[in-house]
Amino acid sequence: MEMDIQINMLKHKIDDLTAELETASSKCLHLDAKNQVLREELLSMKGMQKKCEKLEKNKTKLEQEEVNLRSRIEMNMIEHSQVEQYKREIEERVRQDLVEK
Repeated sequence: MEMDIQINMLKHKIDDLTAELETASSKCLHLDAKNQVLREELLSMKGMQKKCEKLEKNKTKLEQEEVNLRSRIEMNMIEHSQVEQYKREIEERVRQDLVEK
């Protein structure tokens, strides 16, 4: 009788431990799956970070190119203005020469 009680207690303990093991195993599988998802997200984010860094470099280059182009435009405008002024002066001299003749 006492032996039956001990056997039943051991069976109950085995059942409890088996259930606990299944719960832990299930939790482990869930955590493994979640870990895999997080690793994939991290890999994706690293790829996006590299693309972002490349875009930032391109943006910086384009901004510098814009500055250079604006500077060239300004220089061309000044040069054009000087040419126009010179042209007006030449035309005025020609008119004066014609008036004098």
